[in-house]
Amino acid sequence: MKCQIVSLDEVMDSSSLERSPTKADQLARNEVGRLTIQTRAPIVLDNHDRLPPLGRFVLVDDGVICGGGIVHGGVYTDRGAIKSKNIFWSEGKINAQARAVQHGHRGAVIWLTGLSGSGKSTIAQALERELFIRAMHPYVLDGDNIRHGLNSNLGFAPADRVENIRRVSEVAKLMADAGNVVITAFISPYRVDRQRARAIALEGNAEFIEVFVDAPLEVCEERDPKNLYKKARAGEIREFTGIDAPYEFPVDPEIVVRTDQQSIEESVASILERLLPRLK
Repeated sequence: MKCQIVSLDEVMDSSSLERSPTKADQLARNEVGRLTIQTRAPIVLDNHDRLPPLGRFVLVDDGVICGGGIVHGGVYTDRGAIKSKNIFWSEGKINAQARAVQHGHRGAVIWLTGLSGSGKSTIAQALERELFIRAMHPYVLDGDNIRHGLNSNLGFAPADRVENIRRVSEVAKLMADAGNVVITAFISPYRVDRQRARAIALEGNAEFIEVFVDAPLEVCEERDPKNLYKKARAGEIREFTGIDAPYEFPVDPEIVVRTDQQSIEESVASILERLLPRLK
């Protein structure tokens, strides 16, 4: 099972269990740390103090054991306090397995990320068409379309970007739970927001596939289908990703397509090759 260390919260000396002077972004020999680890899919674990056999793990890199530990304080990823009181989650009578049998495939979230002009929306629409031809149930959540309605009250400041992706993630999770193959086309520039989107989908037991639509900035800027880069360079648009706002490239996406080297048809075929086996 692939996993990623999200944070290293504390480092201690293993013999004394006293806080180590080592920087809190690395572990040295004979040190232990308190980590937050995120996995690519749900796994069965429990807190070590409650059920020791399910509370231990090892980390393996290229076949070599590089670490191990125990599970402590395991909870779902915190997405913020729920303000409403006296509310209860209502479980439906139709589960995901029953929907998968009827639809002929599992629900999933296909998360397309990349710079503006990289080809996300074009690929999303082409992928939706190919899945629909196969009698599947796809639906595209497009960044601009969402901002016309659900997220019309959000701008492009960092806090608004975070909330934009949070809302989309929650909607995508619900649609995937309904059995749809949800294709999202969002720049989603912050790595932590994409990690949160994954966590939200996994919490709903939905498959999550991150697709990096990779194209160099100069290629995206040359395409500039909406003249956004031109406006950003002229100072007419502030906090534009790739110009005066950052884009954090995916570290380990499930799928990468290079739209400066591949046609739309080739990109979609590459996605389908990896995607279809995961929807069975």
